Amino acid sequence: MADPYTCIVKKNRKYSSECTEAGRLGGGEGVRVHLANLGAETLSKNFEHFGNLEVVWLQGNQLSRVENLESNFRIREIYLQNNRLVSLAGLRSFKFLKVLLASGNQLRNLEKQLALLSRFAFLKKLDLFDNPVAEEPDYRLRLIYQLPQVEILDQHSVKSAERQRADEVVPNLDKVSAARVEKVKSKEQGFSLLERQCIREARQIRDRRRKEEEALLMRSIRVAPEVGPPDCKVFRWNRERWSDPRMKLQHEQTRPTPWECMEIQSWIEKKSEKKQLNKEDVEALAKELSSEGIVEFGRYLKTGGVFQENPWEDTSQETSMLGRTLKFHQEKMGQELSARLQCG
Repeated sequence: MADPYTCIVKKNRKYSSECTEAGRLGGGEGVRVHLANLGAETLSKNFEHFGNLEVVWLQGNQLSRVENLESNFRIREIYLQNNRLVSLAGLRSFKFLKVLLASGNQLRNLEKQLALLSRFAFLKKLDLFDNPVAEEPDYRLRLIYQLPQVEILDQHSVKSAERQRADEVVPNLDKVSAARVEKVKSKEQGFSLLERQCIREARQIRDRRRKEEEALLMRSIRVAPEVGPPDCKVFRWNRERWSDPRMKLQHEQTRPTPWECMEIQSWIEKKSEKKQLNKEDVEALAKELSSEGIVEFGRYLKTGGVFQENPWEDTSQETSMLGRTLKFHQEKMGQELSARLQCG
């Protein structure tokens, strides 16, 4: 690891903050440190203590990336020759970079490098030879066109004739490359006839299985339109009860509302001349109400035989409709059970 503290005399924060060059031998009282040709693979995080660095010498190492230099935005010159660099992304924070020497590395993809280098508005000297990127077509013309601020490129000064040629050639190259439509090669072109046939059959089997699974899934959740609800007694009785409009009116509301009960009670009191009614008076009044009803409220008594035993018409206020229904069914089941025991 390349650590700048290993090359300065006074290893403290105050002295490191005053250091402006890291990498070159000599200098007054060790202010300049030497970090070249050390075989280092990474850079130390201690570079953040050297906030005033302007020149960094890192050539002749084994660095694959430039890292831990994000806080050193004042760097103007950096020397990275003969390393193993595959990316220059660690230089993004160098706003005032003027000299970048990175020859003899593994930098590729010219478009990607141009996008990064165009951020350095003050770049004057650039070396990228002995990199795979330098072997791409029209490498020098593209650099000159995209980086007009560079004056020395790959140890040769940029002349006006080169700039003029770059202005003429590069835009046309960009238009040709943009208009060029690459044909998409089929993935099956590299396979033999037997292999292509196997691939097609496998695709057909996969599609057939998928369709069968979807059909099974739809069959499991789909309800056939001809299938109706179970034809039990309760459903059949409700269907018959609400199928006819007259039946609806008859069973819509068999009991009056509380307000109607009060009004009907006062009407019955006015209807009967006696203060106390006997059984005959009640039967006569019930028959009248079942036949003629109360026109003001649109109500008819359901049956005139109020003293007849009918478990369905239990008018007890202490028992709900559900309780009366359960009571009726229990009595009916008890009668059927006793009949079976007698038959047995």
